[in-house]
Amino acid sequence: MKTRMLLVITTSLLFLFSYAGCSDKPANLTYGKAQALSEAKPKKPVRIKVHRNAKGEYSWDLTGDDPDEVAKADKKLRKAMGLQ
Repeated sequence: MKTRMLLVITTSLLFLFSYAGCSDKPANLTYGKAQALSEAKPKKPVRIKVHRNAKGEYSWDLTGDDPDEVAKADKKLRKAMGLQ
């Protein structure tokens, strides 16, 4: 009878200690990756408006958020039109 009671007490204590140890873990979790993804902004592409005058010459207007991307697009257009 004493061994049965001792077995019940030890299993209940083990259960209580294991349950108490698990309660702290969810409160300490951080979600750094989710915040970084929500703060990331997608890149907007460079918008190009090409114009052709009566002489057959081309010109264009470039708009965009990143000046480096606008410069790359201008360089590509000049190379494609044979202006460089």
